[in-house]
Amino acid sequence: MPSRRQFLTGLGAAGLAGVAGCAGSDDTGVQPGSDGSTTWPLPDYSPRSTAYASDAAAPRSRVTERWTVSTGRATGRAVIAGGRVFLPTADGLEARSLADGAEEWTLTGERSRWANAPSLVDGTLYATFRGEPGLRALDPATGAERWRVDTRDAIRAGVLPTNEGVVTGDESGRLYEVTPDGTVRATRDLLGAVAALATFAGEVLSVGTRGGQVYSLYHRGDRLQALWRRRVPGAVTDLAAAGGSGVYVTVFGNHAFRLMGGAHAGANAWTVPEMGEHLVAANDVFLTNQAAVTRLDTGPGMGQASTGWATDHGSCAPAAAGDTLYVGHGDTAGPPESGFVAALPLDASGFLGGPPRERFRHDVGGRPVGVSVADGALFVPVHRADGHALLALDPA
Repeated sequence: MPSRRQFLTGLGAAGLAGVAGCAGSDDTGVQPGSDGSTTWPLPDYSPRSTAYASDAAAPRSRVTERWTVSTGRATGRAVIAGGRVFLPTADGLEARSLADGAEEWTLTGERSRWANAPSLVDGTLYATFRGEPGLRALDPATGAERWRVDTRDAIRAGVLPTNEGVVTGDESGRLYEVTPDGTVRATRDLLGAVAALATFAGEVLSVGTRGGQVYSLYHRGDRLQALWRRRVPGAVTDLAAAGGSGVYVTVFGNHAFRLMGGAHAGANAWTVPEMGEHLVAANDVFLTNQAAVTRLDTGPGMGQASTGWATDHGSCAPAAAGDTLYVGHGDTAGPPESGFVAALPLDASGFLGGPPRERFRHDVGGRPVGVSVADGALFVPVHRADGHALLALDPA
């Protein structure tokens, strides 16, 4: 089992590789991933919340189903690590075998069954439930509770590792840094419910709130000290750490930003009038919403150019691996009777001269919720009219 610093350094390096082109490099080439043992231990893959596994092997031309199992109604991406798939559903947190999808255990909250996407850090699974205050530390093999931290309100943001433990934030706007034994090391109150988190090198924390605030904080003794705070024009929907100590931010119904860190203290590097519910920070930045997938060209011109895929392909949380972006779509207006997952090239040539070429499209028989990449495969929870399912898709 890697140490905490190895874990943060390894995933941080993957995130840095993913945003190298975004930092202004002229070399935005990407290569297929080759690591067939990659895990997806956090809701957005890495502490940087990039949703991009640069070294992961994944399907690039066609897929075949490794297995499909019936599940509860998924509420977010699957987390995959330690030989298990952890799926948050409206009926509880499900743990399933990576090999065949067989259910191993299910956990519900005491006041809520609605689980958020968990995080697996240093052999501990961190779980939260929507509508129920508290952070739970679980044994990933059994679901048994190791300890619990009471929080002021329910948690909807993720749980991310730091050098001292893990950090999360609740609906009241309070941040909590918690050590591996369950001791609350530091708290800080922010303006608005905590919506999204990213960490850089285990020390610098970026936070976006639904009150329209973006913060950069760092550890100073037993405190979370503010480096800067920036107001944005609407509720933050997603964010990811950028090169240096900057951050990419999407705002509901509004714009996407790259905010600079360091001495620039949150000033705009660029702003584009594109709306994103989810983002992927790879060689460039990709935004998805229910109507489109948009690529933001963050090389020369620093975000001034963007190319949209103006079709209804972006309703699920996307992911990227190697040189491929995975997006999905299902009808959000009617019954979830059909839907698909599609693979798109990450390089700029794939988005020039109109909609990008699809490497493949796979019918999933319903509305996909999100894509995770691990073990050389795609893991896709799907809402279906006749029930709900989790699919594991291998290269064909």
